[in-house]
Amino acid sequence: MELMAGLMLPAARRVAEGTVPVLVPVPLSAAKKRERGFNQAELLARAISRNTGWRVSELLRRSRSGPALVHLGRRQRERAATGAYTLDRRATDPFERLPPVVIVDDVITTGATGAACAEALEAAGATCLGIVSFCRTDPLAGST
Repeated sequence: MELMAGLMLPAARRVAEGTVPVLVPVPLSAAKKRERGFNQAELLARAISRNTGWRVSELLRRSRSGPALVHLGRRQRERAATGAYTLDRRATDPFERLPPVVIVDDVITTGATGAACAEALEAAGATCLGIVSFCRTDPLAGST
């Protein structure tokens, strides 16, 4: 994770635009986290935090499970991600008001997950500075 996070640092710093953001990992459904035993986005966010001192907060939760996105096309991914994330009010307790945030994910395919996470954060009053990920797949793949 440290190597991957190190490669993500320049992008994270660019997205942060000189602010001290809170890193928000893209959440997994409870079932997926139990199955896998970890959330790779959370591990990446914590590794970035160790290099920057930025706080990690699990401000989002997956409010509903959906199909695995890996085999879905662009439009199907957008439909599956829309409304799938909500603010976890338990995670906001330490904040007087929500700070600027940077979303952390492992892979961006179509951007639907990041967009859905940003919408949930912004609806709650956070300023979403952007999303960083370890890699991006071919944006034209799965474009149906």
